[in-house]
Amino acid sequence: MSQFRTRSKLLLTTALMTLFTVLVFPTGGALAADIPIDCVTPGQDLQTAINAAGIGDTIIIDDAATCAGNFDVNRPLTIRAATAAGATLDGGGANTGPVVSVTTGGAVTLQDLTITGGVNAAPNSGYGGGVFIGGATVTIVDTTITGNSADSGAGIYSGGTLVVDGGALTDNTSVINGGGIFSNATATLSGVTIGSVALPNTAADGGGIYNQSPGAVSYT
Repeated sequence: MSQFRTRSKLLLTTALMTLFTVLVFPTGGALAADIPIDCVTPGQDLQTAINAAGIGDTIIIDDAATCAGNFDVNRPLTIRAATAAGATLDGGGANTGPVVSVTTGGAVTLQDLTITGGVNAAPNSGYGGGVFIGGATVTIVDTTITGNSADSGAGIYSGGTLVVDGGALTDNTSVINGGGIFSNATATLSGVTIGSVALPNTAADGGGIYNQSPGAVSYT
């Protein structure tokens, strides 16, 4: 009887440990991590953090910090400011392409940021000044995208699934179409300001939003 009880306890313990492992490490042992950066200290620039991040990690930029450059995101993650006070991603106004290019097929979130200073014209692709989305799912939350220029999609050029919740797109200038947003896929917009009297988005066609078939845009 004692051997039976011992074996039963061992089996129960093993089962509980297995359940704990599944619940705590649902992706085979990899936990999403927070990566704090200030974009000033050596080794704490944004592109270095992106390159080092694991799938599902969150990069947290100090409030009021400015991360200068053009940033390529090739994995699912979140980039956000520490609080709603916000941080800035600045392309610097040089013709070096979008401030943020998202090329992963996974989910990326940008939150509590200002994205500005992106210029994308010949000899570059011309698609996307602030944010370029190529086949990814990108959620942009409470973020201001302003002062960017491109041939198409000066604020955002989306060839993937775009969700914009809050924030504003203002003062973005496209030579051809989509001053604020160019979308040829799916875009869901909620509570976001698209231009203003003082800071309109401009383009030859579709100053605010340009939707190219078979794209679908909803706005609430």
